[in-house]
Amino acid sequence: MGWLSLAVLLLPLLAAAGLVLAGRFGIGFYDELLDVHFTFVLPFLPALLLANALSEELEMQTHTFLFARPTPRSALLIGKATAVLIPMALALIALLPLEYLVSLIRFPNDLGENFGHLFRSIAAAVLGTFGYGALALGIGARFWRHPFMSVLGYLVIVESGLGNAPVPLHLVTLHFHLHNIAGLPLPPSYFLDVAVAPWQSAIAAVAITALFGILAARTIDKLDTI
Repeated sequence: MGWLSLAVLLLPLLAAAGLVLAGRFGIGFYDELLDVHFTFVLPFLPALLLANALSEELEMQTHTFLFARPTPRSALLIGKATAVLIPMALALIALLPLEYLVSLIRFPNDLGENFGHLFRSIAAAVLGTFGYGALALGIGARFWRHPFMSVLGYLVIVESGLGNAPVPLHLVTLHFHLHNIAGLPLPPSYFLDVAVAPWQSAIAAVAITALFGILAARTIDKLDTI
């Protein structure tokens, strides 16, 4: 993860500091910062860094050398994902408490009362980091000729579109489940309103992550037939 990625992660914190100077405070303000993370930073940063993980090897013709080694092909994607997602998760674990502190700096009594909310938001951010990373790898590998645009299209149509839709289809999106885990406002459901507990959303987020990880692994294993 390079300096540009770190700068993107820091944007909400820098915005928070500026808005605090302008008089914005409170737990509601922290929730607005979280929404920026879960709607923009978490989905699009892994897409930018990992969607091309397989296609760049194919374009440079380095995959034949890498696949000749006696290691699983999926190790290529796992290695690239590890190099990006672990530093990103650690950065979020450090940054979210700072944003929380900045948001509530004028209300010290609220710091302890909302500590559970902070913990839930950190948990959601970590799950989202690996979830959107797996999504970028899976879709980027499956549509390796146009990986970034394919991932971007999925994020816009499914994650952003269905994730905010007032129908139960939002249950298939990371967007919905991460907001639910973090305790952020959820879209209303006008048909078959289903109550989902945060722990259920955590299981769903892990399942979605696993599905995209399996998609990436199966795609690279069948690369000769693509």
